[in-house]
Amino acid sequence: MKILKNNSKIKNINIENLKLDKNVKIYNPGNIYNYFINDNLFVWPFVEIQGHVKIGKNILIGSNATILPIKICSNTFIGAEAVVTKNIIKKGIYTGNPAKL
Repeated sequence: MKILKNNSKIKNINIENLKLDKNVKIYNPGNIYNYFINDNLFVWPFVEIQGHVKIGKNILIGSNATILPIKICSNTFIGAEAVVTKNIIKKGIYTGNPAKL
């Protein structure tokens, strides 16, 4: 499944079972699997997003971040090289390994 809506851009990236809403930008290289993306997402290069991830609106994911099978609430920033291992239920800036507010 690859469903793209208005203003979404994806180039040269490994994708499986991806559903996108509008205004999504994902830059290569990267890997995305079994993933639903809401509006206004920006993903920097070298990001790994694995298995059944649900991401809210207005999200920025920094370069080299790893997102494991979790949920991320809206209005959240994931810092470069962060490893997200648990659901993020409070908006804010998350960094580190494992990622923390």
